[in-house]
Amino acid sequence: MAHLIVSNRQLDPLWRRFPPFSAPGAVCLDWDDNSTTRSTPHRRDLLGWRRWLRRSDIDTLSCLQPDGSFYVLLAAAALNKIKIILYLTGLLSPSLLRIIRHFHPRVESFGCPSEALSRRLRDLGVPPEKLFSNLPNLTDITPVTPAESCLRELRQIGRAGPVLLAQPLPHDHRALEIVVWSAALLEHVFKDLVLVVTGPCDRRDQARMRRWQRCWDCPNMIHFDRRRDWTQWLSTADVVLAAGEKNSDPLRLLHARAAGACIVTPRASAPAFLRHYPHATLVHPPQPRHLAAAALPLLQYSPTSKY
Repeated sequence: MAHLIVSNRQLDPLWRRFPPFSAPGAVCLDWDDNSTTRSTPHRRDLLGWRRWLRRSDIDTLSCLQPDGSFYVLLAAAALNKIKIILYLTGLLSPSLLRIIRHFHPRVESFGCPSEALSRRLRDLGVPPEKLFSNLPNLTDITPVTPAESCLRELRQIGRAGPVLLAQPLPHDHRALEIVVWSAALLEHVFKDLVLVVTGPCDRRDQARMRRWQRCWDCPNMIHFDRRRDWTQWLSTADVVLAAGEKNSDPLRLLHARAAGACIVTPRASAPAFLRHYPHATLVHPPQPRHLAAAALPLLQYSPTSKY
């Protein structure tokens, strides 16, 4: 019997360090891999997936942050009576909500990293006994190693001022827009300020960030890095800026908490482990000017500040 783990390229790479990826003997499948060398059926081939799951002797299927394209795979697993586990690691998109409504009677359990997500699933009719927390413990977070290459990269682009690290992923454009707006307000005070954005990104996300910089008159403020892990920037950043009405993916903030970083986040969406963290500034209401006002004194007294 084998355990199949399916994820897409929108998944934060940080999740690949923790279960279910650490399960022994697990078979990992990139759902967005369209290469011809992959010996799996077409994503819409229901009968093909039923045969493939049976031939591969799959008894457990774990899907991380599925979208509408997972529908046929989940239907094939349900028809084959395979144990299904859904790991929710981000926002509840409309396609994910449809999957939850259709398949929650067949799903064995749901992994939720935040209480906000658990509450939303209970409102959708998911029994509480099917919910579990898939957020790792603070003691499971490995210490952050300083990355000198990050500082060298910032010097090469001519940015030697304070460094802001954006918590939202690039595809979470509503939350990221608030962070960029806040950084744009601060950029008029700190002329060399840079906002670092990391994570999976496509052309639309990059075009959106360029449009924001033109709109708020802050050219070259955003430094986008697809190569490095988000945690490598923690030792370089002066402040971590978080946003979003419901911070449903607190894994990045957990790493920032373990690294002792200064965090500015809305109070309503702050996870429980930040309530008594001395370096966390909880802001209300969650508007760009309030986030910028909270980050301003932290940047003025940071070691890299010239003001």
